[in-house]
Amino acid sequence: IAADEDNVRKVSQYLTDVVLPKFVQDLCTLEVSPMDGQTLTEALHAHGINVRYIGKVAGGTKHLPHLWDLCNNEIVVRSAKHVIKDLLRDTEDHDLAAAISHFLNCLFGRTCRASVSRKEFEGTCAMEWQGIFKKDSTFIYEYEL
Repeated sequence: IAADEDNVRKVSQYLTDVVLPKFVQDLCTLEVSPMDGQTLTEALHAHGINVRYIGKVAGGTKHLPHLWDLCNNEIVVRSAKHVIKDLLRDTEDHDLAAAISHFLNCLFGRTCRASVSRKEFEGTCAMEWQGIFKKDSTFIYEYEL
């Protein structure tokens, strides 16, 4: 087991020291040019990189707005997917519409009303509570049931 753990550490170190910087360099020189989240994910996988490292990729592409935005959008969408899966898993069938509407308001809306039970969001907007979105940069959509 100790030998396996040592191998995992070495592979992880190689990934962060060699593979990720090379991938970021390929992105910056446009050798790899993803156009959307799917092609970004495919490019990461083609280079042997798990999507969980997308934050490190984003950090290396801050000077390229199109790649920075693409990485950040993918991070937000994947995070939102996990939040809504957890939300829906704990929601009764008769509350699904309200929970989804509330989630979309939190994700895309300017304000977040505590119109669903404590069980759904503890009376607050999870996105605002977690600091994922800033008030001045969110959209103004308000979804109704």
